[in-house]
Amino acid sequence: MKLFAILSSTVLASVALASPLTLERRARNAARLQARVAQRHSNLPFKAGTNEILHLNETTHEEYSSNWSAILQTGVDFCIDSSGTTFDAWYEWFPDYSHDFSGISISAGDKVKVTVDASSKTAGTAIVENLTTGKTVSHTFTGQDDNALCETNAEWIMEDFSSFLSLVPFANFGTVTFTDISATSGDSSVGASNATIIDIQQNNKTLTSSSASDTEVTIKYIG
Repeated sequence: MKLFAILSSTVLASVALASPLTLERRARNAARLQARVAQRHSNLPFKAGTNEILHLNETTHEEYSSNWSAILQTGVDFCIDSSGTTFDAWYEWFPDYSHDFSGISISAGDKVKVTVDASSKTAGTAIVENLTTGKTVSHTFTGQDDNALCETNAEWIMEDFSSFLSLVPFANFGTVTFTDISATSGDSSVGASNATIIDIQQNNKTLTSSSASDTEVTIKYIG
């Protein structure tokens, strides 16, 4: 499966309370992993059409667990504080931590193309291209046998992150737009026109308004 989009953003906030991006992203992902593990549960298999437990080796003590999938993703963090705005491009094969790319710089107003290409369920490549500056970086994953992809869905995400297991105040980022989007598997490609949209809410207040089409996803800050 191959997923890509061109990202353009206008960052309008002047102040946001945030720590350095790499550490915060790792804290966020550690919290996500902890929550995900806590939600895992054993699922006993039943004989077809019955509620009778199926014992594969004719004993009564096998253990079964749900098989939750990994995530291959890449993107750009932007952080706004009193000293200005900073950007970091990153890649990740969740549940491992995300890692920052080196050798690429991003500024407000740049157009950035992000691509993830799963060559198999256990290998793939994350690519970030700054179309404004002409710079490209990539990272290839192999041998992810313990964390195989499901290859059944694609997501375009704008998200807050956590610090010490709680969400940081969310910056007014203006508008983020993903253009020329597509998810491809074999000879088939889809856009986001039939996607499920989940807007960001904090303290019972909706902070974003999102829309999607076959070629574009737009997220606006309305908080």
